[in-house]
Amino acid sequence: FLKGDLEWVSRMRAIRELWIDNNPLSAQIPESLSRASTLASFSAGSCGLTGSIPASLGNLADSMTHLWLNDNVLTSEIPGDLSKLSNLQTLSLMRNEFNGGVPSEICFELGRLQTIQVDSSVPCECCTCCGHNSISVQNIGTRVWKHRSNG
Repeated sequence: FLKGDLEWVSRMRAIRELWIDNNPLSAQIPESLSRASTLASFSAGSCGLTGSIPASLGNLADSMTHLWLNDNVLTSEIPGDLSKLSNLQTLSLMRNEFNGGVPSEICFELGRLQTIQVDSSVPCECCTCCGHNSISVQNIGTRVWKHRSNG
């Protein structure tokens, strides 16, 4: 198992995917993660992550395509800067303790977003305001939307 913080990730200059699910980290997501400029997929579900999602993750705009942070203890608000992740296809934030809802800019500005997963208690306008053909599935208190382009 991995333990401690995630500062070591920023020193991995050519990392493409990092899946560290089910590790007892009990740490915060470091601002330095945004320096892993080639990181495309980051999955850290059930790691006991605390604190907020750093807005600086929006700096991974050219690389990040999938972000899974479900089943943690993340608080604060979901940062609107995630809308800078122009290549993002999957955003999973279920089973955390966020304040507020999904920022509308995430719905409007992420044209490649195919799936967003948040708890049903987290306000989200993505299904009604983004202009995609949407499918809404209710499942164990969570919302799962799969977006298809209007192509």
